[in-house]
Amino acid sequence: MNVNLPSPSLLTLNLRYCLLSRGVLSYYKSSEPGKPAQGALSMSSCQYIRLFEDSPTCVEFEVKVSSGRTFLFKAETPHNCAAWVQALKDAKQTDAIVQEELE
Repeated sequence: MNVNLPSPSLLTLNLRYCLLSRGVLSYYKSSEPGKPAQGALSMSSCQYIRLFEDSPTCVEFEVKVSSGRTFLFKAETPHNCAAWVQALKDAKQTDAIVQEELE
């Protein structure tokens, strides 16, 4: 998925390549192999994942993490957006189940 993350000015969005693996959403400047991630969001620190269903194209969603930071994502199609939101919610739920079993 390509993603747009808000820049510090909040006036422009930056295109990023994302990868969800083992409950961690990593984002990169490009899909080139071997490049380090610019950042990562652990689903265990995720407070919520919200789809913007009221947006005209229904391709935007946000993820808020426990630090209070909110990340804005924009998928290429409504289908891709729904798939990403569901995958992130599934990863968050799986992580919560694993944490309960470890306690």
